[in-house]
Amino acid sequence: MKRVIPVLLMVMVPAVVLAAGGEHGAHAEGHHAFPTTYVVSLVLNFLAFVGILYAVVYKKADAFFTQRHEEIKAKLERLQRAEAEANEKIREYGDKLKELSTEGEKIMEQYRVEAAEERTKIIARAEETAARIKNDAERTLNNELSRVKAELRQEAAAEIIKQAESILKDRINDEDRQRLVRQSLDDLKEVANV
Repeated sequence: MKRVIPVLLMVMVPAVVLAAGGEHGAHAEGHHAFPTTYVVSLVLNFLAFVGILYAVVYKKADAFFTQRHEEIKAKLERLQRAEAEANEKIREYGDKLKELSTEGEKIMEQYRVEAAEERTKIIARAEETAARIKNDAERTLNNELSRVKAELRQEAAAEIIKQAESILKDRINDEDRQRLVRQSLDDLKEVANV
């Protein structure tokens, strides 16, 4: 109703002014005067039309626009909630992504540490194996060297004995042999008495 009053005033004031001005102007120029009753009837018809229009259309239009306003408001609220939820999801996913990135870095660091430890263990085992192989090789070499030395000594001793026998055969006569046998027997007797 508050909206209708200004519209009515805008329509009625010019009509009344025109009607009042029409009588003065008609007397001055000698024309017939514009009937005031006609203007009043036009204004009353117009007011009746506006009143009927208001009674019929305003409530439906008001209900329609109120409902439309509420629908738009509800849709806007849903969109704002959806936007807030989307922003929350984005924040959550951002946080999760940061956590995953941090977790990935931790895992990579852990793998680096484990790889370094494993490399150290492998190097230590390789050094132990190399030391064992070296010790085995040195022991084998020493054993082989000792065996070769023993063989050489035996061969040298056998050769020396052979040469000594040959020299003794050439130089010893029967008298020297008997003296050696007696001396050996005397040495044996001494050893037996002791």
